[in-house]
Amino acid sequence: MKMLYNITYIEFKLFLRTFVNVFFSLVFPSMLLLIFGGIYGNEPSDMFQGHGTVDVSVPAYIAMIIAVTGIMSLPLSVSGYRERKILKRLKATPINPFYILLSQILVNFIMTVLGMVILFLVGKIVFELDFMGEFFDC
Repeated sequence: MKMLYNITYIEFKLFLRTFVNVFFSLVFPSMLLLIFGGIYGNEPSDMFQGHGTVDVSVPAYIAMIIAVTGIMSLPLSVSGYRERKILKRLKATPINPFYILLSQILVNFIMTVLGMVILFLVGKIVFELDFMGEFFDC
């Protein structure tokens, strides 16, 4: 378990070094929300069944965060490891390749959740976001 923690910590630092990953998972969705929310506002509209533009845009921005980390960040980092022959060199160590993939998934999951929390906070603080669902619907 300590090995997984150490690898995840290193992968997290490597994720934060890549500007594109951090920008498109944390900053860009909130920036889009601020830009389009500033233009259209969040007044209830008949077109959206009584919800505002920001209220219906947030799920699309959440999908964008998931897509950025799932389609852009995770495969590009693993393929970069393969291209630089890091995965081949790791075969000579006692590190299980499963730990590398699991740490990548954990880091991307944490950054996705962090991006969604930032997006919710910006929407709630700036535009009084009306969340249409239940967080824990059991």
